[in-house]
Amino acid sequence: MKRTLSILVAAALIAASLGGIPAQASPDPRPGEVLVFGDSITAHHTDDPGDNMQGWWSILAAQRDLTPYVSAQGGGAILKPGFGCYGTGIRDRFEEVVERVQPDEIWIASGRNETSVCIDGSSTPVNAGFRTTALNNFFAHVAEVADANGIPRDRVYVTTPWGTVNIQHRHDIVIDMMQARNHGLTFINTPRLGDELTRDATHPNREGSEYIAAT
Repeated sequence: MKRTLSILVAAALIAASLGGIPAQASPDPRPGEVLVFGDSITAHHTDDPGDNMQGWWSILAAQRDLTPYVSAQGGGAILKPGFGCYGTGIRDRFEEVVERVQPDEIWIASGRNETSVCIDGSSTPVNAGFRTTALNNFFAHVAEVADANGIPRDRVYVTTPWGTVNIQHRHDIVIDMMQARNHGLTFINTPRLGDELTRDATHPNREGSEYIAAT
């Protein structure tokens, strides 16, 4: 009995020696982060709330309490570098940027510029069969990179925003982009933007950015 009492007293003294400070709640987890890959539909816009040039990705990230990081080049695509064949295609930089940022989610918005590739520094119309195979291979790689970095595959979102310019190419490219689903990624088929939702039949105005974010 005395031994038991001694143990209880000792435990009480230890608790007192720790200061008697009530346990505090753990700090809130860090805000989520999203890495956004895209073309000029992403790159031409800002992260300024309420601004006419606020990007679709900025609007959506704010709604979902995510901090956005953008890797986008005007004129670029998954397979093609940016304007003038400068820069890199998304597939060329994807793994390196993901490993550096370590995001919780990834958004890939491409397609409008998947109509061509760069050969010897010049933009050249892409062979449809090559594009289908190359995009499928890219999405397989995306899935592997997501797995390696602890990102659930279904939190990699793929979409193809498009205005009315070159609309005749949209169907075939959307079908190719839908191959993302074959690898467990989430494909969202954003309907084309009517001219009232763009500044120039390609790039979204404020209403167009809100439309993409809502979709």
